[in-house]
Amino acid sequence: MSYLTVITIASITTQIFFHPNSRRVDKFLKLTDTIGLSAFTLIGIKVADSMGANVPVALLLGVITIIVGGIIRDMICNEIPLVLQQEIYISAALAGGILYFALYNLGVAVWVADICTMSAIFSIRMLAIRYDWQFPSLEWRR
Repeated sequence: MSYLTVITIASITTQIFFHPNSRRVDKFLKLTDTIGLSAFTLIGIKVADSMGANVPVALLLGVITIIVGGIIRDMICNEIPLVLQQEIYISAALAGGILYFALYNLGVAVWVADICTMSAIFSIRMLAIRYDWQFPSLEWRR
């Protein structure tokens, strides 16, 4: 089955079962965004690590992966990018990346470190969505 077929089936299923004005769509999109956040952060970190990058650079490349992907997604949807809002987004990715390298340096099996990293990023982001955790906004005062 090709990627095009999978994407088409998923798109049609989403359009049939989720009305555009439904709150379920927002919850579903945030859930899938969080899954993508955890997966692509880990992929970016692992690719950078496999190329011999040091820890700060690998963390930066993992974060850049999700930032660029999120900005492209939000531009296509004609929305303000999540990374430019007060959302707990990059912080969750950084925390998960730091956990990955901590577990890696402790000698934990790679698959366990991967699962723990993705679970930590997913949990932090979902808790932030559920309890409406946000960073304070900065105001310029004269």
